[in-house]
Amino acid sequence: MREQFPAGKGVLVLDEIHKYARWRQVVKGLFDKRKQELKIIVTGSGRLDDYRRGGDSLQGRYNFYRLYPFSLKEVNDLRENPLFDLIQYSGFPELFLRASKRETRRWSREYRTRILVMN
Repeated sequence: MREQFPAGKGVLVLDEIHKYARWRQVVKGLFDKRKQELKIIVTGSGRLDDYRRGGDSLQGRYNFYRLYPFSLKEVNDLRENPLFDLIQYSGFPELFLRASKRETRRWSREYRTRILVMN
């Protein structure tokens, strides 16, 4: 299978790319060939952190950022009861901003199931 990406300038967002076996080679090649015209954002789970060691080095080609859930200080001006909402919906941006009890319960149930299965 041959990778094809849009030509020209812009931003390329690759989400959950770690599920593709050769993802580091792809990102490295894109960066080396198109770094003047293409900004690359790679997002995904914590598993991306595991790939910082060994294999095809991306050293010097990226900045690693860890995104944490919202804090009380960050959401203080967004809601009437920010502490209650953080407890109710969690600090994960998608859930907090949706403010849906149903979606929060579903996410929590799926997350706990995956954690229990993995351990």
